[in-house]
Amino acid sequence: MPNKKIVKLQPKHRELARRKIRIVPELRVNGIWLAEHGFTAGCKVEITVRHNELVIIPADQTLGK
Repeated sequence: MPNKKIVKLQPKHRELARRKIRIVPELRVNGIWLAEHGFTAGCKVEITVRHNELVIIPADQTLGK
């Protein structure tokens, strides 16, 4: 099972107030490998940002911490 994936951030057009458009980064991840690592379709995840890293864990693992 792979422990690392490289994906490309996609541009996302966001409409702001007064019809202004801003392009923001969008991250899309998908694949069987997610299920193999405990991420099932429909589950909630917790995303933590630290030191230029995104840490993504299933939200049910954070209960009781």
